[in-house]
Amino acid sequence: MKHGSLFSGIGGFDLAAEWVGWENVLQVENDKFCNKVLKKNFPKVKRYGDIKEFKGHKGQCDIISGGFPCQPFSIAGKQKGINDDNYYWPEMFRIIREIRPLWVVGENTPNITKMVLDEIYDDLENENYSVQAFDIPAGAVGSPQYRYRTWIVANSNKVRCREQEKKQIFSRRPTPEFCPWWSVEPRLDRVAYGLPNQMDRGKGLGNSIVPQVAYELFKAIEYDNQN
Repeated sequence: MKHGSLFSGIGGFDLAAEWVGWENVLQVENDKFCNKVLKKNFPKVKRYGDIKEFKGHKGQCDIISGGFPCQPFSIAGKQKGINDDNYYWPEMFRIIREIRPLWVVGENTPNITKMVLDEIYDDLENENYSVQAFDIPAGAVGSPQYRYRTWIVANSNKVRCREQEKKQIFSRRPTPEFCPWWSVEPRLDRVAYGLPNQMDRGKGLGNSIVPQVAYELFKAIEYDNQN
């Protein structure tokens, strides 16, 4: 599988793709600090800047992922939705239409379900994708923080089973199976203490997806492809 990430940030989706054995072929990220991190950790991947200037072509990758900006929907913001200058789902959807990947995985704040999730369903279904949203917190894979997020998974050329739409996966206590993910992680206060470029790093970490959750979704996609 060839994977491309939009709004790549510091490469959370790309790391998960690497864990599952996929090839990262493109990253679209405009932030200068994040691009330094991407260049260091994924030196062979083609990187692009402004998403509005990026043009995809059919078959460029098999799966597109993207944690498109949450500011338009977050309860911490003004919740302007589609009227917010940071509403970038249309750009992500444009690229999906250009590349026509087999799979799409998006991530955003849970408040998106009250604002534009139905429109996202409509956009993808009109392009012949089957779509389902999952509410998966980081705690579901053993993280000490909950970090609730909505994950949107779409597969081409399949009909979505409507009685299962917007299925929720609730948090559960860490088990030995998941704890190793976090056994080497420092406490949150140490992550942000005493680091050079502290503000940039804090922003990068705060905006990043949880790659352990993406990995579980990617594993399910890989299993589906093999069966």
